[in-house]
Amino acid sequence: MLMLFEDVHWIDPSSRELLDLVVERVPLLPVLLLLTFRPEFQPPWTGQAHVTVLVLNRLDRREGAALVQRVVGTGEMPSDLAECIRLRGQIAAGRDDLMGAAHLFETAIATARRQQARLFELRAATQLAPVLARQGRVHEAATRLQAVVHTFNTRYPIVDLIAAQRALDTLSR
Repeated sequence: MLMLFEDVHWIDPSSRELLDLVVERVPLLPVLLLLTFRPEFQPPWTGQAHVTVLVLNRLDRREGAALVQRVVGTGEMPSDLAECIRLRGQIAAGRDDLMGAAHLFETAIATARRQQARLFELRAATQLAPVLARQGRVHEAATRLQAVVHTFNTRYPIVDLIAAQRALDTLSR
Protein backbone atom coordinates (compact mmCIF):
# COMPACT_ATOMS: atom_id res chain seq x y z
CA MET A 1 0.00 0.00 0.00
CA LEU A 2 1.16 3.52 -0.79
CA MET A 3 0.25 6.44 1.47
CA LEU A 4 0.99 9.90 0.14
CA PHE A 5 0.98 13.17 2.10
CA GLU A 6 1.81 16.19 -0.03
CA ASP A 7 2.85 19.68 1.11
CA VAL A 8 3.41 18.58 4.70
CA HIS A 9 4.94 22.01 5.39
CA TRP A 10 1.32 23.31 5.45
CA ILE A 11 -0.03 20.59 7.72
CA ASP A 12 -2.48 21.54 10.48
CA PRO A 13 -1.94 20.33 14.09
CA SER A 14 -4.62 17.61 14.00
CA SER A 15 -3.32 16.13 10.77
CA ARG A 16 0.21 16.37 12.14
CA GLU A 17 -0.81 14.22 15.13
CA LEU A 18 -2.25 11.64 12.76
CA LEU A 19 0.88 11.70 10.63
CA ASP A 20 3.07 11.24 13.72
CA LEU A 21 1.09 8.09 14.58
CA VAL A 22 1.32 6.78 11.02
CA VAL A 23 5.10 7.32 10.87
CA GLU A 24 5.44 5.55 14.21
CA ARG A 25 3.51 2.50 12.96
CA VAL A 26 4.95 2.24 9.43
CA PRO A 27 7.69 -0.26 10.40
CA LEU A 28 4.96 -2.70 11.49
CA LEU A 29 2.90 -2.42 8.28
CA PRO A 30 3.37 -3.28 4.58
CA VAL A 31 3.22 0.40 3.67
CA LEU A 32 5.31 2.83 1.67
CA LEU A 33 4.73 6.26 3.18
CA LEU A 34 5.73 9.14 0.91
CA LEU A 35 5.80 12.73 2.19
CA THR A 36 6.56 15.89 0.27
CA PHE A 37 7.54 19.16 1.92
CA ARG A 38 9.63 22.25 1.36
CA PRO A 39 13.19 22.48 2.68
CA GLU A 40 12.25 24.89 5.49
CA PHE A 41 10.05 22.19 7.09
CA GLN A 42 12.03 20.15 9.62
CA PRO A 43 10.31 16.79 10.15
CA PRO A 44 10.86 15.26 13.58
CA TRP A 45 11.07 11.78 12.08
CA THR A 46 14.45 12.15 10.37
CA GLY A 47 17.05 10.00 12.00
CA GLN A 48 14.68 7.10 12.62
CA ALA A 49 15.87 3.82 11.14
CA HIS A 50 12.84 3.42 8.87
CA VAL A 51 12.95 7.01 7.51
CA THR A 52 14.88 8.06 4.43
CA VAL A 53 15.08 11.69 3.34
CA LEU A 54 15.62 12.36 -0.34
CA VAL A 55 16.20 15.99 -1.32
CA LEU A 56 14.94 16.94 -4.78
CA ASN A 57 16.24 20.21 -6.19
CA ARG A 58 14.10 22.50 -8.33
CA LEU A 59 14.02 21.83 -12.03
CA ASP A 60 15.51 24.52 -14.23
CA ARG A 61 13.38 25.94 -17.05
CA ARG A 62 14.68 23.46 -19.61
CA GLU A 63 14.04 20.46 -17.35
CA GLY A 64 10.59 21.79 -16.41
CA ALA A 65 9.64 22.29 -20.03
CA ALA A 66 10.87 18.78 -20.89
CA LEU A 67 8.80 17.32 -18.05
CA VAL A 68 5.67 19.19 -19.18
CA GLN A 69 6.24 18.07 -22.75
CA ARG A 70 6.56 14.43 -21.67
CA VAL A 71 3.39 14.64 -19.58
CA VAL A 72 1.37 16.51 -22.20
CA GLY A 73 2.79 14.38 -24.97
CA THR A 74 1.91 16.63 -27.91
CA GLY A 75 4.61 19.22 -27.42
CA GLU A 76 1.91 21.83 -26.92
CA MET A 77 0.90 23.06 -23.51
CA PRO A 78 -2.76 23.23 -22.59
CA SER A 79 -4.11 26.69 -23.30
CA ASP A 80 -5.06 27.31 -19.67
CA LEU A 81 -1.82 26.05 -18.11
CA ALA A 82 -0.54 29.57 -17.31
CA GLU A 83 -3.85 30.41 -15.66
CA CYS A 84 -3.76 27.22 -13.56
CA ILE A 85 -0.23 28.03 -12.39
CA ARG A 86 -1.30 31.61 -11.58
CA LEU A 87 -4.16 30.30 -9.47
CA ARG A 88 -1.75 28.11 -7.51
CA GLY A 89 0.34 31.24 -6.94
CA GLN A 90 -2.75 33.05 -5.69
CA ILE A 91 -3.35 30.26 -3.17
CA ALA A 92 0.28 30.41 -2.02
CA ALA A 93 0.07 34.19 -1.64
CA GLY A 94 -3.10 33.80 0.43
CA ARG A 95 -1.14 31.54 2.76
CA ASP A 96 1.64 34.15 3.04
CA ASP A 97 4.05 31.87 1.19
CA LEU A 98 5.67 34.76 -0.66
CA MET A 99 8.58 32.76 -2.08
CA GLY A 100 6.29 30.05 -3.41
CA ALA A 101 3.80 32.58 -4.75
CA ALA A 102 6.53 34.57 -6.52
CA HIS A 103 7.92 31.39 -8.09
CA LEU A 104 4.48 30.31 -9.29
CA PHE A 105 3.61 33.75 -10.67
CA GLU A 106 6.99 33.87 -12.47
CA THR A 107 6.30 30.44 -13.93
CA ALA A 108 2.82 31.53 -15.02
CA ILE A 109 4.29 34.61 -16.72
CA ALA A 110 6.92 32.56 -18.55
CA THR A 111 4.30 29.99 -19.59
CA ALA A 112 1.92 32.70 -20.82
CA ARG A 113 4.73 34.28 -22.85
CA ARG A 114 5.55 30.95 -24.49
CA GLN A 115 1.86 30.54 -25.30
CA GLN A 116 1.56 34.17 -26.40
CA ALA A 117 -1.31 34.52 -23.93
CA ARG A 118 -0.90 38.20 -23.08
CA LEU A 119 -3.99 38.43 -20.89
CA PHE A 120 -2.80 35.52 -18.72
CA GLU A 121 0.62 37.18 -18.54
CA LEU A 122 -1.01 40.42 -17.40
CA ARG A 123 -3.02 38.65 -14.70
CA ALA A 124 0.06 36.87 -13.33
CA ALA A 125 2.17 40.04 -13.45
CA THR A 126 -0.58 41.97 -11.65
CA GLN A 127 -0.62 39.40 -8.86
CA LEU A 128 3.18 39.14 -8.74
CA ALA A 129 3.54 42.89 -8.14
CA PRO A 130 2.15 43.02 -4.57
CA VAL A 131 4.11 39.89 -3.66
CA LEU A 132 7.34 41.53 -4.80
CA ALA A 133 6.34 44.72 -2.95
CA ARG A 134 5.83 42.73 0.27
CA GLN A 135 9.36 41.39 -0.23
CA GLY A 136 10.65 44.97 -0.38
CA ARG A 137 11.06 44.94 -4.17
CA VAL A 138 8.59 47.75 -4.96
CA HIS A 139 10.59 49.30 -7.82
CA GLU A 140 11.04 45.92 -9.51
CA ALA A 141 7.33 45.18 -9.08
CA ALA A 142 6.29 48.47 -10.68
CA THR A 143 8.80 48.21 -13.52
CA ARG A 144 7.84 44.67 -14.43
CA LEU A 145 4.09 45.29 -14.28
CA GLN A 146 4.42 48.51 -16.28
CA ALA A 147 6.32 46.63 -18.99
CA VAL A 148 3.45 44.16 -19.39
CA VAL A 149 0.77 46.88 -19.28
CA HIS A 150 2.54 48.77 -22.07
CA THR A 151 2.20 45.79 -24.42
CA PHE A 152 -1.55 46.46 -24.56
CA ASN A 153 -2.62 49.09 -27.06
CA THR A 154 -6.33 49.58 -26.52
CA ARG A 155 -8.63 52.39 -25.58
CA TYR A 156 -11.30 50.01 -24.32
CA PRO A 157 -11.64 49.34 -20.59
CA ILE A 158 -10.41 45.79 -20.03
CA VAL A 159 -11.02 44.57 -16.48
CA ASP A 160 -7.53 43.07 -16.16
CA LEU A 161 -5.88 46.29 -17.39
CA ILE A 162 -7.89 48.30 -14.88
CA ALA A 163 -6.74 45.93 -12.09
CA ALA A 164 -3.13 46.26 -13.28
CA GLN A 165 -3.38 50.05 -13.28
CA ARG A 166 -4.80 49.98 -9.74
CA ALA A 167 -1.87 47.81 -8.67
CA LEU A 168 0.55 50.30 -10.26
CA ASP A 169 -1.19 53.18 -8.48
CA THR A 170 -0.85 51.33 -5.16
CA LEU A 171 2.84 50.68 -5.81
CA SER A 172 3.49 54.36 -6.53
CA ARG A 173 2.18 55.48 -3.12
